[in-house]
Amino acid sequence: ADTGELIWKAVRDCTAFNAGPSTAVCKENSGLKDSIPSNVMAIDAIPDENGIVDRVYAGDTGGVVWRIDLPTDLESDNRDDWTLEPILSVGRHASGQPDRRFVHRPDAVFSSDNDGSYTAVMIGSGNRPHPKIADYTDRFFMVKDRIPDETFTALKTVDIMDNITVVTETVIGDTGNSIFTTAATDDCGGDTICENRQKNGWYLDLPDAGEKVLSSSLTFQGKTTFTTYVPNIGANTAIGVCGPSEGLSYTYTVALDSGLPVYGNTIAGTRSEGREKTGAGIGSDPVVVILDGSIFIGPGNLGHGDGTRGSNVRYDGGGGGGGGGGGGC
Repeated sequence: ADTGELIWKAVRDCTAFNAGPSTAVCKENSGLKDSIPSNVMAIDAIPDENGIVDRVYAGDTGGVVWRIDLPTDLESDNRDDWTLEPILSVGRHASGQPDRRFVHRPDAVFSSDNDGSYTAVMIGSGNRPHPKIADYTDRFFMVKDRIPDETFTALKTVDIMDNITVVTETVIGDTGNSIFTTAATDDCGGDTICENRQKNGWYLDLPDAGEKVLSSSLTFQGKTTFTTYVPNIGANTAIGVCGPSEGLSYTYTVALDSGLPVYGNTIAGTRSEGREKTGAGIGSDPVVVILDGSIFIGPGNLGHGDGTRGSNVRYDGGGGGGGGGGGGC
């Protein structure tokens, strides 16, 4: 950090690098096939919590989330012990999966469930260079990255077909699904949602054609907020009835532990969407605003021209609050 000198890197093949003059440590991983266009998420990992960054998360354009472990040794240089491994693979390199891409920084927070402590890593897929593409369903993911001890044991990469589940009312509480804990008698506190039964995480299918996540999420007080973009194509063309439209932005707020909606409109016959229209175009990362002692979290984009108002979620016990203005056509 003081000089900018390279001290460690991870690449697909270290042969050319090791033949050069650098003294940096080079780690090979054959899975590094795609670019990493976003910032990384750096944290002080459980269980040491010593105030020193020792874990980094990053997503790539192949739909893979990587974890870099930097176990700390204050007495010696231990860069040879630093590792990089995938914890989630949900793009074209995973069996039967489409060309999902991660282009923004993951969100990571500490939490726990019946199986112990974990780092919840949240990230949404979306092709930002081609925001109108609608060839497949993008998703928002939460994967539970569990580190049992200070050895930084790497997890097996989560495959969404076997170890993580879509969030629907029919799946929540289904102990027959492989992602749930094996004990059917786990205490759910009488909650029909039966929280904490998802063993490795959850994902949300984004419902509209071409809907995608083009920003990072924000988690606060057990609720995760993220924005999506819906292009003005196909069945979505009604959003541009007043003329050319850059599409719509939605804001979702869901429970961290279950992925179930906290706020938002309810679709007849199904679960709540968990989302609200919050403006035109591509929404920003969620932002925190403190106003008159109340805390609001929402996107920074303005209201849409069809009368939709940008809305923020109030986190101090109140309901949703109005945001940026919008006029009728």
